[in-house]
Parts: sequence; C-alpha cells; structure tokens
Amino acid sequence: MPPDSQCALVFTNTSAPSDPSVETIRCACRRFGIERIDVTGLTAGNPVAAPEKLLGGYDLVFAKARCALEAMATGCAVIVADIAGLGGYVSTDNVADMRRLNFGVRTMQQATVTEETILRELDRYDAMDAEQVSNYIRAQADMETAVDRWLSVYERTLAGHKDSGKREDMCADRLSAASDYLRTLSPMLKSHKGAELRARQAKDELACSMNRLLEHRKAHNAAELRTRQAKDELACSMNRLLEHQSELRTIHESPGWKSVMLYRRLRRWILRL
Repeated sequence: MPPDSQCALVFTNTSAPSDPSVETIRCACRRFGIERIDVTGLTAGNPVAAPEKLLGGYDLVFAKARCALEAMATGCAVIVADIAGLGGYVSTDNVADMRRLNFGVRTMQQATVTEETILRELDRYDAMDAEQVSNYIRAQADMETAVDRWLSVYERTLAGHKDSGKREDMCADRLSAASDYLRTLSPMLKSHKGAELRARQAKDELACSMNRLLEHRKAHNAAELRTRQAKDELACSMNRLLEHQSELRTIHESPGWKSVMLYRRLRRWILRL
C-alpha cells in the first residue's frame, strides 16, 4: 500500500455518482490531492460480483457495512461514510468497536458528510496502520472464525432451551429495545433522504433556470444583431441621401441649370403679356 493515497473508490449500493454526498467526497479528495475518484455499486449502475478483483486497484475506499468489510479484507484503507453520515477513518484504535457495529449506520452518527469533515478523516490516512487493520479483519472475519461463532451461538441456544420462558422474555425485551432504537434512527434517515431529494430537485430547477437564461441570452443577442443591422442600413440610407443632396446642389449650381431657370422665368413673363 502506498504511503500516500493515489486513487479512491466510493463503494456503495445506495448512492448514485450525481448524489450530493458523492460530489462532496469527490471535492474533498481533489482538495486533498486525489484526482481519481470512482463510484461503483447498484445505484451507480455498475454492481460487481467479485469486488475483491476491483478493490485491489484502489488505496482508499469510502464504504459502509459489508462493502467496508470487503474493502478492508482486500487491503484498502477505509473511511466509513454514506448518505446516512460519517463514521470516520478505520484505524487500529477503533476497528474492534466499529466491527461490533458492523461498520453500519450506528457508526455513522459522529458527523455529517461535508468537505471539511472528509478532509479531517483523509488527514488520518496511514498505509502501515491500514495494513494492520486489514490483517485484523482477515483474522476476525474469515469463515473459520464465523463458523466457530455460529457453533457457540448454537450451543448457547441449546443450553438455554430448558429455560425457554425466560429466554422468550429476553428476546421480547431485545426486540423491543431494537424497535425503540430503529424508531430513533428513522427521523434522521428520513431527514437525510429528504435533504438528498431536495438537493436533487434544486439541482434540476437550477438546470432549468440555466436553460431559460441561455434561451433569453440567445434571444437578446439576436435582437441586438437585428438592431445593429437596422442601424447599418439606416447609416447607408443616410449616406445615399447625403450623396443625392450633394449631386442636387451640384446640378443647381451648374450654368446649365441656371439657364433653364432663367428660361422658365422669361417664359412665364412672356405668357403674362
């Protein structure tokens, strides 16, 4: 893994490349000096069946939950982030705590996704520490360890079957607590979704306004062109008029014209006799 991050990936199934949160991550990465920022996932229109083949080409990945887990197992440094919020840079100091929460929405309540908060987490990039995080995840999240945990859960389930009534009460309490917790998350998630929708609507309205402005400018430019053409035609007409007036003065001042005028006066005088 390089000492400085050269390329980043937004690995998510919930955000499109044009979403405000993705644009914010792009802007922050460019300010940090990362020019290549790609987006992949279901909503982006390019889901991958074998992410391990793709993730190896990136130094830094923005992801959550299983996407974050797969990125760390591949050897990438990870910042837990999505439209729900910012969980932060995964390091050896916090990987165990975040792993217990599955790198999910419960870890993404520290801050919102802004350029400044993303830059703060980018400053924590440490290739050596990311390698240790990757080793930890490979050890803790491999299939053998998972099977051992499943067997442990199975054994505890069998042991607790004798006291099923008490266990049912415990399950009910846990389900009730989980339900209460999800209800507390619901307003936040709805607020984020609403903000994303309003941002997209504002972007669409801005695009329509820009199109109308361009049309008005085209009409204004066409009117100015017609005005200039009319002024040019008027100037030509004035020049021709001045030329005709000059020719007329020349004729009036010529001896021939004076003779004609003298003849007319003489003729009128004779006719009056």
